[in-house]
Amino acid sequence: MSGLTTEHTEATEMVWRSVDAEMPDSDTDVIVCTEDRHVDAAFHDGRVWRWVSAHRIKLDVTHWMPFPEPPEFQP
Repeated sequence: MSGLTTEHTEATEMVWRSVDAEMPDSDTDVIVCTEDRHVDAAFHDGRVWRWVSAHRIKLDVTHWMPFPEPPEFQP
């Protein structure tokens, strides 16, 4: 895997956050977990949760977390 480094700089904290305690910024892609424990990418549009395809999520989203930073790439 040439080109990728393993050094990390201020990594995004990968911790599940309850939607009752904290919400992500509107229209920011995050990882969500629904009430049936399905995990996928989604965003909150300021009113409702949506999959990244923009379809409304019909189940309750219980938790979310930010995406990790991508690895550094050196050509």
